[in-house]
Amino acid sequence: MEEQKIVLVGLGNTLFGDDGFGVFLSEILEKCSKGIDIVGAGIGSLGVIDIISGYKKIILLDVCVGEAVSGGKIFEVYKLDNTSAKNQDIMGMFAPKIDMHRITPLELSVSLFSMGFLDREIYVFCVRPYRMDLGEKISSSLLDSVPEVVEALKKLVFSINGKIEVDFDCVLNKIKSYRVSSQE
Repeated sequence: MEEQKIVLVGLGNTLFGDDGFGVFLSEILEKCSKGIDIVGAGIGSLGVIDIISGYKKIILLDVCVGEAVSGGKIFEVYKLDNTSAKNQDIMGMFAPKIDMHRITPLELSVSLFSMGFLDREIYVFCVRPYRMDLGEKISSSLLDSVPEVVEALKKLVFSINGKIEVDFDCVLNKIKSYRVSSQE
């Protein structure tokens, strides 16, 4: 059986604090891990389709507001597939009202999947944001959660028959450097 490649796509807007966390963490993991493909897609909605088209297993890393992450958790993982009876419920959490002029990459991907355009395993790794104001940096609370988030991402990759090696010293050093540069 041919091994199916996995891609981790970091999403978000780096101008709005924690909203840029998916991109932020994907850039760190590009430098500090190996075993899966990692892409920081930012807010490029249509570009996400090109990125995921060559993969059967996709992990979308983004912050999610509302009830997507509940009960004081730091993150929640949702699997979207053609056997999921909850696709409409999941779709409702991410995109209660789709506006094609202001659609986010996550909304676009979830929309296309729920409409049957993609025959992929898509995992939406939602991280709870703490602040998303224009000009803000990633919050300390979210930075503190990086080791736990990375460990959960590793477990997710292994659970879908992937392999990833993460240099946690490298990750922690990147976080430390970010904190220092954010104080300047």
